[in-house]
Amino acid sequence: MVEHFFRHEYGRLVASLSCRVGVGHIEAVEDAVQTTLLKAMQASTPSGLPHKPSAWLYRVAFNELMGDFRQQNRHQQILKQFPEEIVKENTESTQEHLLPDEMQDDLLRMLFATCDENIPLESQLVFALKILCGFSVKEIVHRLFTSEANVYKRLSRARDRLREQEILHEDLTAQQKSARLPAVN
Repeated sequence: MVEHFFRHEYGRLVASLSCRVGVGHIEAVEDAVQTTLLKAMQASTPSGLPHKPSAWLYRVAFNELMGDFRQQNRHQQILKQFPEEIVKENTESTQEHLLPDEMQDDLLRMLFATCDENIPLESQLVFALKILCGFSVKEIVHRLFTSEANVYKRLSRARDRLREQEILHEDLTAQQKSARLPAVN
């Protein structure tokens, strides 16, 4: 049950954090989410998950990501964008921060960012299945009838293109959203 919950939450966390800090930092976001889920599995208590586990996981992943950014000089621009949130992160209630509807919106925003016409369609699909839906590489291989090496190449291409763009979901124009709508469907 807990494993299913974490698998389901992985895509939501990645999407939400990527929309917040920009898809150009997708690898750092993925690392923070994976570290958070690992910590949560190791710290599991007999009573189970916290009262609002999605909000708790988001806050822990956000704190992990901001900690990583603080340690790396090349991410100073992110720290400047969110200085008041970094100060508030220890005082803010984790239960108030995240609502399930907000996570749904972030998944959709991330999907629109991923469906850029400069990213090959196959790479868009692999990225969405792996990052947003939580499929393993082996599951993607079986569903797309391809090799693991091909899946890793497509995933790498999508990440590279997203990193080059460094866009936030607010940066997409109505025209870009319209152009990407067929791929999202």
